[in-house]
Amino acid sequence: MLNLPFLAVYAVAEGLAAAALLKTLRVKRSAAGVSYQTLLAFAIGHLGSFLFALVLPVSVSTMAYAGASLLSALCLGLLIRVAFYHYCSTYQAQVDSFGKRVLPSAISEMVVADLSPLKQLSPNKQTQPPSEPVVRVHWLVLYVGTLAVAVSVECFRQHKQLGQTLSAMGSFSDCLLGLALIPQLSMMLRSDKTHVARAVGTAVLYWTAARAASFAFW
Repeated sequence: MLNLPFLAVYAVAEGLAAAALLKTLRVKRSAAGVSYQTLLAFAIGHLGSFLFALVLPVSVSTMAYAGASLLSALCLGLLIRVAFYHYCSTYQAQVDSFGKRVLPSAISEMVVADLSPLKQLSPNKQTQPPSEPVVRVHWLVLYVGTLAVAVSVECFRQHKQLGQTLSAMGSFSDCLLGLALIPQLSMMLRSDKTHVARAVGTAVLYWTAARAASFAFW
């Protein structure tokens, strides 16, 4: 029970981060400066944490963590829907380029998923800054790197009572949440400062606080 205050900080910080980004999207009517890679990674990480918490031994702490993770995943899902549907045309795909330098250009530019239909449906018809509404192979670099880190972590904290597969899933989710900010930080360094809203920096601070609280909770 003593660790529940950390869980409260974690849940509140996640909610405030999502609210800060949602506010800047609504006010500025632009996704400039927002990393879609980071949004997607956080959503996947929170969903994985929720599923992992469900298979842990039942306790007040684990059920509370499962609830907080599910709430965070739903907030990120809403944020992704708003960002992709309403502001896809303003997304700075050319700046949200984490992973490109790791791969040969011919491979990094390969398309995994085409989001053009979302751009066409978007009520926001702005064309500046230019966007490329596709998910490219370089987005996968974050997940491959996370897998490598998770394998290392798993060597030290394996939950033997859960089995190797479930334990690995928990490690991957935790590591993904820990590394999800990298694309956003990389994008902030590359972006024109006029396109980086203060709310984006505020969201980064809230996410950092949430990660620290989550670490203290466990």
